[in-house]
Amino acid sequence: MSPAPVELRTIDQWIALMGAAQLPVLATTLREIARMRADEENVRPRDLAQVVLHDPLMAVRVLRLIKEKQAGRGSTEITTVEHAIMMLGVSPFFRAISKLRSVDADLAKNNAALLGLMGVIGRARHATMHAREWAQLRYDIDSDEVVIATLLHDLAEMLLWYFAPALASQIEVRLVEDPALRSADVQHDVLGFTLNELQLAVAAAWQLPPILTSLMDSYRAEHPRARNVLCAVNLVRHAANGWEDPALPDDIQGVCKLLGRPRLEVRQRIFHTALAAGLDHAWYGERTRAAWLPPFPLEFDTGDLPPGPRTSSRLLEKVEKELVIDNDSGLLAWSTSGVPSERTPAPALPAIVALVFYGLYKGLGLARQAYFAVEETGLFARARYLGGVRNSARLSTALLPLGMASPTTRELAEQGALWWKGSADSRPPTDLPNIWRSCSGHGFFACMIRTGDGRGGLLLADAEELSMKLTENQFFEFRKMADLLSLKLAGPIPELEPPEAPPA
Repeated sequence: MSPAPVELRTIDQWIALMGAAQLPVLATTLREIARMRADEENVRPRDLAQVVLHDPLMAVRVLRLIKEKQAGRGSTEITTVEHAIMMLGVSPFFRAISKLRSVDADLAKNNAALLGLMGVIGRARHATMHAREWAQLRYDIDSDEVVIATLLHDLAEMLLWYFAPALASQIEVRLVEDPALRSADVQHDVLGFTLNELQLAVAAAWQLPPILTSLMDSYRAEHPRARNVLCAVNLVRHAANGWEDPALPDDIQGVCKLLGRPRLEVRQRIFHTALAAGLDHAWYGERTRAAWLPPFPLEFDTGDLPPGPRTSSRLLEKVEKELVIDNDSGLLAWSTSGVPSERTPAPALPAIVALVFYGLYKGLGLARQAYFAVEETGLFARARYLGGVRNSARLSTALLPLGMASPTTRELAEQGALWWKGSADSRPPTDLPNIWRSCSGHGFFACMIRTGDGRGGLLLADAEELSMKLTENQFFEFRKMADLLSLKLAGPIPELEPPEAPPA
């Protein structure tokens, strides 16, 4: 796949370029479909639809495929993936998609493009989970249409990352450097049109169902169903900058208005849906950006104060108490109070790490938190979850070496914890691995974590760019929190049985 020439300036030229290409799908989608095909007789359309709804690129192919099959028949418009697969038939569906390429292979030599594309796709999946719940709460009898419209809402942005990653990256960089800029203005400046305009043109050219096109149109969100889509898309887009993005309070207020429910319940629902979305991380590849974990939806220590780190011994004790409870009922009761139990997700790593982040942020004042999962080789730890201030995004693709070559990683491996004191540290900055130097301004804490799978993890926290100086007490409490996290994830350290005495 060759990148699109940057001189293309009209929507018609872009449509011609995109229409001539065979759109690839995610490698995970291909693997899941191959696995299901091996047991074809027991596969239902609903099972296949659940796979497709993780992958907007595959969803587009399915909708276009059923449109081709129906050409000239005057049949009823099919607007959902499950209905399309049911009309095609399971076996014909498998045959029709037997020669698809993977986007992972196409972009294997352009990691930045693959990261950008996976970021938009992961956002789309996350948004569909919110949109589905809100549609069901509104008793929308066609909630699947809302879901597919949400999944495809940012299709134009996905196509841009695939066909012209340099232009997509230029737009992203400009918006990150100046958050006050309007996305549409930057898009028009770079492309000559907005992504919403390209989106509608693609939908028309590829003959997507008109009802989906109307729900995907950001400029026609006056209808409650279209507003459902837009609220979910906006919430997740802003949350991708961190859960303290200044636009999120207005997003949440919009959801409250849409659902007619109190703000606390809405925040609780957003919290556990965002955690559930984090469980999909592996679908989009281990190399995808770390997921932002939402803050706990109870701010009992801060009242109406603006978001930000706090120092609260009362909250710290509360978090520590939750971590030492043998089961997770207390954690769930606290984090999802007021949400119907049948909608509550099972306790999982994201929920427990979110609780720890909350304690570090609101209890110790540590403004930036990151959890790294150790890779199978044990040589590297990759950023998996982020928390705290927006600047945590610096660590979103961090890969920390855990070998013994660096003095600091050797110290961490031998002692299990590390306090780097920044400019006041007696050790030279060259002792730090390169990626750690971005955290070293005012110092940081790091601690190894035991996990149930035996691979381990790493917890990192610092005061970010705040002037607060790290203290011995903070380091003690940080290590205590890390130990409780290990206890929660892997249980107590097993006692070694004494060796048997040699036979006389």
